[in-house]
Amino acid sequence: KVEPLYTIEDAARVREFLTTCEYHEKVQVCEGVTAEFVDAGHLLGSASIICSDKTGTLTLNQMTVKRLYTPTDGGFAEDEYEGKQDAELLVRAMALCNDTKLGNEGKLLGDPTETALVAYAQNCGFDYTDLCGEWERIAETPFDSVRKLMSTVNKCGEVTVAHVKGAPELLLYRCKYIKVGGEIREICEADLEKIRLENKAMADQAAAEFGAKIVATDE
Repeated sequence: KVEPLYTIEDAARVREFLTTCEYHEKVQVCEGVTAEFVDAGHLLGSASIICSDKTGTLTLNQMTVKRLYTPTDGGFAEDEYEGKQDAELLVRAMALCNDTKLGNEGKLLGDPTETALVAYAQNCGFDYTDLCGEWERIAETPFDSVRKLMSTVNKCGEVTVAHVKGAPELLLYRCKYIKVGGEIREICEADLEKIRLENKAMADQAAAEFGAKIVATDE
């Protein structure tokens, strides 16, 4: 058993201290730092091991899907997939618009966000290898920091579909139609607001801000 050297409150003070400081060759340069940060500076200086976390889990380097949303089904938890009318379309898009690779013994290799999406699809009964074989990727636009979206065009038989994932607000800006129930119609401001509210609720619950879009296309 390893006893923590510092408390969560100590860690919070160090984090706040770091947001106000820059370090250059062991010289501490601070602007606008008041006396309340002195203790935090001492704590940081006496630390011999600093652990950082960028994906949400220090030990496994994994993320997990916790909540989903479709206009037809509304928001639902990850274990409520069964019986949702449009959940299959969403999960298929999450898996196909994805660069995850399969390693030895089926290990998922790639960006933690993308591997989480594929892992969820597998939990829902999708075979990732078969899905990618059935829906051949014939074109793609990789994610970049400017566009903030990733797009793939996949073909299955005579059906060609574009799958897009990325920043919800930028994705919504590109949406012209919406599928609700069995109806595909033009998207309206009320639809957009409903989706934004659900996305905010997810963000407030520490869910990743992420969206997926499916577009049927003609060759």
